[in-house]
Amino acid sequence: MLAFLLWATVNLTDLSLGKVPPLVVYFPDAGSAEAGTNVMVLGKKIGKVGEIDVVYDRAESPVRMTLLLKEPV
Repeated sequence: MLAFLLWATVNLTDLSLGKVPPLVVYFPDAGSAEAGTNVMVLGKKIGKVGEIDVVYDRAESPVRMTLLLKEPV
């Protein structure tokens, strides 16, 4: 039972994230994304959005997202 609780804690919470350095990407807009939104690549969940900021000095892609990934992209 204890092993299951440990597995669930690691795999179902953000403790399993951060196996690679955070990835910072820029977009023209955030769409419906917010902190905690799943990051999907080819239908596979590989992380979550950690932080969203607006960089007003960037004209074309002012939205900066920090992605917390479990594996490299």
